Amino acid sequence: MVRYRTSTRRQWLRRGTALGLVGLSGCLNPFADSTGIEFPPGLSADGVDDPDALLEAHREAVTASSFTGEYDRQLAVDVPEVDDSRESPVTMDAFDIRAEPSAERVVRSRRGGSPTPSLERMVYIDGDYRATDYPGPLTQESAADLIEDSLEPIGDWLLEAVAEYRGTRSNETDPLHEYRLSGIDSDLIPRGFPDGETDGDGLVLVDETGRIHRYRTTQSGQNDEITMELRIEFEFGEFGETTVEEPPGVDAVGPDGHQVIEPGTRIELEARNDWVAVAPPKIEGFENPPFALEAGESYEIGWTTGDGRTHNLEIVDADGTVVGDLATERIHGEDGEQWFEFTASEEMAAYNCGPDGATGTIAVY
Repeated sequence: MVRYRTSTRRQWLRRGTALGLVGLSGCLNPFADSTGIEFPPGLSADGVDDPDALLEAHREAVTASSFTGEYDRQLAVDVPEVDDSRESPVTMDAFDIRAEPSAERVVRSRRGGSPTPSLERMVYIDGDYRATDYPGPLTQESAADLIEDSLEPIGDWLLEAVAEYRGTRSNETDPLHEYRLSGIDSDLIPRGFPDGETDGDGLVLVDETGRIHRYRTTQSGQNDEITMELRIEFEFGEFGETTVEEPPGVDAVGPDGHQVIEPGTRIELEARNDWVAVAPPKIEGFENPPFALEAGESYEIGWTTGDGRTHNLEIVDADGTVVGDLATERIHGEDGEQWFEFTASEEMAAYNCGPDGATGTIAVY
């Protein structure tokens, strides 16, 4: 299986304009179609000769300037006994991205997937400044990480699946090479998809620098009268014209992507198998939410209701040792509440429930 080739973190961002010269490599390519448009690395009139070369050319070309991208993956299931079973395909993963790599500025809005398919999560990075509408810690540490994470699906899906070269088609600025897709690697088919080869059709549009403007495929299979259809589409555009601005409705995040809790805030939790946040609103409803506190500032934390089992609340250091006397009594039952005030210090690493081990991380800056 062909996988997307990765580079060292920030390495390809720092290459800057020099990497844009990869687009000029097509000028040295002696192979071109009848319209004069050059074939990019890895492509020819016979199809994809070297998927790795094409994917690397795409990455180098788009990250040398700026770009927008959209990605969508859906699965539809048709069960004969169920009416309208394919009326609403399930979005397995989708995101939109706007990126200015040279400025290390990017915003990505992800939607779909589990465990909350309807929840849209936005991450914004401007240099060292990050913001998000999601209280969980960010797994990406830089604009480079976020861009690379968004480019990776291309490497998963653009495999040796090109069946036919269809020549060029007109674009707003330049002509594009068009290739027809057939079946794809079965290793990429989701769990539960009918076994065996799939029937597929789709297209890839690529310019002579190697930038993939559009990829679209529909793969279908049948097993025991159950038909599944997988739809993949990603599209890139606004090359060199993209601007990234801070989106509305996002909160600044602190160390390691944790949500920042303002000094003086009362942090209210509900005691269950996991701590469930009640307040403040930015973490409400989330289990074991991580948060960032300002060193030397005062906060209050506690819990009011539980599931009837034994719980307590304690703040611990990186070794799991309770910091000072910041621990409540163990209470059994649904009644009763436990609170304490504290001053944030850098030794604090988490808040725990001793009996059941529920833990949420704390970052103090």
